[in-house]
Amino acid sequence: PLGNIDFSSDDYMAKIQNGCGGSVDVIVHLAALSSPGYCENNPKDAWKVNCPLELYRFSLEVGAPIIYVSTDQVYEGTKKFYVEDIDETLPVNVYGRTKLAFERVLLGKDPLLNEREMGGSEVC
Repeated sequence: PLGNIDFSSDDYMAKIQNGCGGSVDVIVHLAALSSPGYCENNPKDAWKVNCPLELYRFSLEVGAPIIYVSTDQVYEGTKKFYVEDIDETLPVNVYGRTKLAFERVLLGKDPLLNEREMGGSEVC
């Protein structure tokens, strides 16, 4: 185990790569900027942490699957319960959009989103 990694730092991938020594069986990604208010005010940070494309690319390089935890914020919030296979996703905030974007990347669906969401930086 690598311990805590700060996904908002510019060198987080170097720490992961150096700490793994190239031998990786599985990646468990539990990090998140999960405060909707913070994400709304800091969308670049939210995209970087919640939709880490560098981590995804690394997983492809080493052949390790990613276990990822999403959120109910990927739905619009008008129902009490959602059924993943039935209900349509419709996030109403940046947090939900970032989490849904990485879900789609991992599932191989819609890997590109509107670049404006990330302020012109790389998109999921």
